[in-house]
Amino acid sequence: MHKLIFTIFLGLGLPGVLFSADLSDLTYVIEGDTVTITDCNEAATGELVIPAVIDGKQVTSIGDEAISYCQSLTSISIPDSITLLGNDAFSHCISLTGIDIPNSVTALGERVFFGCSSLKRIHIPDSVTSVGANSFIGCTSLSEVTLGNGLTTLESHTFEYCIGLTSVSIGSSLSTIGFNAFFGCSSLTEFEVHSDNVHLSVLDGVLFNEDLTKLVVYPAGKVESTYDIPDGVTTIALNAFSQCNNLTTINIPSSLIAFDGIPFNVCVNLSVINVASDNERFASQQGALFNKDKTNLIQYPIGKEETNYTIPGSVVSINPYAFYASKKLLTVVIPDTVLSIGEGAFYFCENLVDVSIGNGVTTISANAFSLCFNLERVSFGSSIISIEERAFQLCRNLSEVRLPDGLTTIGARAFYHCAGLSNVTFSNKLMSIGSDAFSFCDNLKSVTFEGDAPTNVGSFPFGSSYLKLTIYFYEGKSGFSPGRWQGYRSVMLLDFDHDNWPDVLEVALGTDPNDASSQFRVWLTTEAGATHIHYGPHSDACTFVVECTEDLNDPDSWEPVAGLGFTGGLTEQVADLGAVSGAPKFYRVQVSYTAE
Repeated sequence: MHKLIFTIFLGLGLPGVLFSADLSDLTYVIEGDTVTITDCNEAATGELVIPAVIDGKQVTSIGDEAISYCQSLTSISIPDSITLLGNDAFSHCISLTGIDIPNSVTALGERVFFGCSSLKRIHIPDSVTSVGANSFIGCTSLSEVTLGNGLTTLESHTFEYCIGLTSVSIGSSLSTIGFNAFFGCSSLTEFEVHSDNVHLSVLDGVLFNEDLTKLVVYPAGKVESTYDIPDGVTTIALNAFSQCNNLTTINIPSSLIAFDGIPFNVCVNLSVINVASDNERFASQQGALFNKDKTNLIQYPIGKEETNYTIPGSVVSINPYAFYASKKLLTVVIPDTVLSIGEGAFYFCENLVDVSIGNGVTTISANAFSLCFNLERVSFGSSIISIEERAFQLCRNLSEVRLPDGLTTIGARAFYHCAGLSNVTFSNKLMSIGSDAFSFCDNLKSVTFEGDAPTNVGSFPFGSSYLKLTIYFYEGKSGFSPGRWQGYRSVMLLDFDHDNWPDVLEVALGTDPNDASSQFRVWLTTEAGATHIHYGPHSDACTFVVECTEDLNDPDSWEPVAGLGFTGGLTEQVADLGAVSGAPKFYRVQVSYTAE
């Protein structure tokens, strides 16, 4: 925010000169018999004393943003005539170390001390009945807070990221703690509650409701590595455990029956969640939290040391954000039993490399794998029909992805900033592709549609890659036109001999596009117990990938065969598969060509 600096009293100060704060730095308005301070010279420095009376009128309020961004003020004296501190009244006064709020004040607006990074302590008097949301966010030097007896509700995000805060004293009337009121208070070790408070209580520094049945806030700075949730606790409040980085083990009692959201949010060293065996709602397995029959995976502790995880076969659903920020995971296998993956289930698993999704999942939910920066490979199950918005956003290393044959819908920004993708093929069932679905995929050069053009296309589905991207579509498919489609260069793939091999690929490969009998072939031979795979013809202009499966009925079960060394010439190439044993295996060769 940029404010126009002016005064209605003694004229402007000299440019660039800092001077002691006084009445001349303030702008105000008179309404009847009262005065509201509306602005302050941002060049003011030192101590600012706000007068109780101006022009014979009582000063009763500090208006919205009135003294914000006065970054050289070190202290502010507020008279006992003031009843209201408005929204952002002192926000971003980064040198302010102390301020006394008088007993006359009844309300603090939203963000009233937002970003006052030097403020060391705050005492909210008994006269205050309301404190707005976000009031002390980023007051990083704040170490002590006293909440007066008149305050009944602490709004959301009130003390968020007050990283120096060590203790909070709660008055007699406070009954409600808003969402993330103490989120990111990494030094907070204890709460104290007034003995007359009938709504809240404290046990070992942890904040509970009055009868210890609901755990409200666990101080993130407590030094203990293990915490036994007291027996009798039935509910854990939303984000009650947030960034509790000293915790490695949580023990859940038999009494717990409910919690809101992610029970243990971004507790980076939490490696084990144990559940009492006689708990009727929840269970644990290998340190992860499930419902009682283990059909719902609720939370995977992000501090677990294991790098590979196979979700148990009993699981049907994965909770939203269940694996959030699990930085040690490299591979995840999701079995066919899983039918749903919750929103953001693997959000910010930044070191995840390989994911295999079973055949039960039909939808990849929004943000499911967003910010998995190192994700390279995703194997999709055969039932997936929808990939929702931002599902793979910023998966910058994603390079090996074969979109499922049954895919009908791709949401907005589904593959946003996936710079590793070079070519994408859509099956003939795709009906919708959202805005910016593939924006900032800087290496994407070709997109092939096997069917008709999608009926629903958002704006800039492939970003602004108008010069380097080519859209390929097949002869006879509707909704396309040679030259340009949706602003991108488009090329129709002709198939003169109707053998389902586009003419451009046949020319690159060396087969005759006018002769259906001139085809690329793949065959196997066996000699001295070893199996060899052959293909021909060969062209250095094309890319050849050998794939294998044991189930021809599952189109998504084909996997590349690594480590093959082909030898031969343009008419035929051959490689040794070694001794093939076990279940019957089927092989194919995928041929691709990117036209310049």
